[in-house]
Amino acid sequence: MLKTELENENGFLVYGVEVVTPEKFIVDIKVDTGWGRLNNILGLLSFMSFSVMICLCAKKTGERLRSSTGKLSMSAQNLLKLLPREGENVKLRQNRMIKTAMVFIGFLGIIAGVRFWYLEEQGNFHPITPGEAYRSAQLDRDELEYYTRKFKIHSIINLRGQKVGESWYRQEIETSRNLGVRHFDLGLSAEKAPTPTELTELLRLFSIAPRPVLIHCQGGADRSGLAAALWKMVIDESSKSVAREQLSIRFGHMPFGPTQALDAFLENWAISKKATVEG
Repeated sequence: MLKTELENENGFLVYGVEVVTPEKFIVDIKVDTGWGRLNNILGLLSFMSFSVMICLCAKKTGERLRSSTGKLSMSAQNLLKLLPREGENVKLRQNRMIKTAMVFIGFLGIIAGVRFWYLEEQGNFHPITPGEAYRSAQLDRDELEYYTRKFKIHSIINLRGQKVGESWYRQEIETSRNLGVRHFDLGLSAEKAPTPTELTELLRLFSIAPRPVLIHCQGGADRSGLAAALWKMVIDESSKSVAREQLSIRFGHMPFGPTQALDAFLENWAISKKATVEG
């Protein structure tokens, strides 16, 4: 077996080729899952697009205000003569503003699409606490084997629940068994705050799951993000501001819409003595 690897400073595989047999080979490309340059560029483009849109709106508003101020000094007769044409101009400006907004919304949508594609392709795998806990999306067999061996994963907490009839679940159970990795199931919702029972069970799994542990849901953004934030607060004893970074757009979580329920839960949740588990 021939294997060539190139690692970056964070220990993530950048490129690897593994030849299994003379007849079969697997090309495995892994990009730095710490986001790196691509994430920074996408984030910068999002910020620039949003800023430009605000500037355009401000410019249009200023023009309308100046136009309105100038008309106040006109005589009533001239003002009446200009009303039909001014009405047309206002409608044209409104149409331009709507078109401009639609273009930038579409542009932001493309950026978001590229970002989510990137997350999906890389399995959204990231460390929560290096050497202790990691998070990811649903991984296929090859990805799970790769990350398990690379980071010596000893257990998996599946936040999608026990889905015996699903192919992804059967594959994950089989792969975990073959690798000697313990597997735990806990069904959480991406659109509702965890119930007290679910929260208690999650914290219990934090304490009993052999480490390093891999925590995952379907996309690795919402449920995994909340679990990672709770890990930071309970296990690492990090501040809420630090923990909140785990539930952010960086990992694909959107703080609006149905998934906003997780943000509200995290914001209002406080560690109690009962919530503290042994590290």
